[in-house]
Amino acid sequence: MIRATDRLSTVLARDERLIEVLAVAAPPLEGLRSPSLRKNMAPRVTVAQAAQIAGLDATVLVERLNRALDEQPPTPTAPTPLAFTPTPVPAELLAVPPSALVDLDVRDDLRSGVEPFARIMSAARTLPPESILRVRAIFEPAPLYGVFAKKGLAHFTERLAADDWRVWFFRDVTHHKQIEAALRDLAEHDPLTGVANRRLFFLRATLELARVRRTQRPSALVSIDIDHFKRVNDLHGHAAGDEVLKMLSRRCSGLLREVDLFARVGGEEFAVLLPETTLAEARGLVDRLRDAVGEEFVEVDGQRIGCTFSAGVTALHPDGDVDACLRRADDLLYRAKHLGRNRVEVDA
Repeated sequence: MIRATDRLSTVLARDERLIEVLAVAAPPLEGLRSPSLRKNMAPRVTVAQAAQIAGLDATVLVERLNRALDEQPPTPTAPTPLAFTPTPVPAELLAVPPSALVDLDVRDDLRSGVEPFARIMSAARTLPPESILRVRAIFEPAPLYGVFAKKGLAHFTERLAADDWRVWFFRDVTHHKQIEAALRDLAEHDPLTGVANRRLFFLRATLELARVRRTQRPSALVSIDIDHFKRVNDLHGHAAGDEVLKMLSRRCSGLLREVDLFARVGGEEFAVLLPETTLAEARGLVDRLRDAVGEEFVEVDGQRIGCTFSAGVTALHPDGDVDACLRRADDLLYRAKHLGRNRVEVDA
């Protein structure tokens, strides 16, 4: 039984006359009649990749091969010229300057039975970062796609004629930018709750403090700590504690303005940066956050778990620094804890 994952070398080892089936399906595979090309190409190409070259579904080619193998020896058939439509090239690729294009034509190699794989890989290894490698072949070089993808190269396949293909291999800039964005997000956000982390909070607070010094406009800083959070972990487990942290983060950040910043700066400790906000305005906002969180529950293993928090509110003082302001907010937070929890203390 021939399978889509079988190499052509395995297929032809069953009956080399199956090359007739392959040649009828894809005239470019006529090259397999050359002993030297068959030796180099057949072990590298699977039936599925041959089907891709032929423009067929892999199951169709597998069925043809198995039927020919089971019923009777294949009968030589003259290859039928393939109809084709030239492939339009994206404008972004057409706009690439000629100096950034590296062309490699391996059509003569393939026709004469010379394996071009080493030349192609050598060109890829020496490809400048901003350049594009264009490989010209007599059939679609589908086996190269996976090899080049592992090296961070995307591709665009252009068909110029029935037996003339050109593949553009280029750095997958979009993929790299996505990776960079993901790494940046990991560096600036808490992986559990998705809110800003301590690093981003201090960065934004430092920039806001510089604005306060320049404009003499008010900004507030809030320190928040969940009440009796250890009890939640001890009674219900750390998974339940994680759900409480996520709930509080979601409720609070959802009630803030776009210019505000809600951050997780410790285990159950959070901080809020409120630009253009007076202490009175900040107190009103934090009370609304406290009420919203107090009305919310998470359900874990059939149990509803809620929480409250205590908070300290201070101004972002132009004559201080971020550390000093956060320490002052923490002092006010501890006063709120001492006075009974689930309350807000504001700087005088």
